[in-house]
Amino acid sequence: MDRWKKHIHNEKGSASIEFLGMVPLLLLLFVMSWQFLIVGYALIVTHSAVNEGAKVYAVTENPLEASAKAHDVMSKVGASIRQTVPLTVNYSGGSPDFTAVLQTEVELVFLPADMRKGLPAIPIKQEATSRVIQ
Repeated sequence: MDRWKKHIHNEKGSASIEFLGMVPLLLLLFVMSWQFLIVGYALIVTHSAVNEGAKVYAVTENPLEASAKAHDVMSKVGASIRQTVPLTVNYSGGSPDFTAVLQTEVELVFLPADMRKGLPAIPIKQEATSRVIQ
């Protein structure tokens, strides 16, 4: 009986067991951090695209050229960041001010494609306000 008590109270190898218990949590933390970084990157790229579109519209006053420029910027990023609608420009003729709006969405990249089909993507909407150069 004393022999069994000795084995039960022996803590040899407990650090390995604790480490193996923490590995899934650390992997989950890493994956969640990676997704937050991708969403942050998507915010920056979407803001850059709407700014580029607004610059083009400020000079040309052509919404199609502005939308094409924003689409060109968005086409250079990965497939997990998608532009959902073309760049829209809200402009009233009486004032030189306008607002450019771009909407994108980010998929959950850590899930396989067949698992994320039913899950909604993370929507992102960025605006830029500027003036038409006359």
